[in-house]
Amino acid sequence: MSSHLDNHDPPAHVHGFTLVVGDWSLDGHNQSTKFAVYGNVATADLSATLHKGLELSGLVAFWDADYGNLVFCSGYEDRTVPEEA
Repeated sequence: MSSHLDNHDPPAHVHGFTLVVGDWSLDGHNQSTKFAVYGNVATADLSATLHKGLELSGLVAFWDADYGNLVFCSGYEDRTVPEEA
């Protein structure tokens, strides 16, 4: 498995996070890949853009600010999107 970290440049990248695609719970299937995602856009700008997108899409009511995610399709095997969304 490759690390996908080769392009990290600490002076240029202000923040980052790990994106796990696949077995995020590590419950034994081990079919996942981790990607390091780095950026240089101010966190406040990213947050403002996210909330503008939620407003435009009509999903503000489904945003859980405490956990930073949508309240549907966020749990293990949760595949149900409310009709109102």
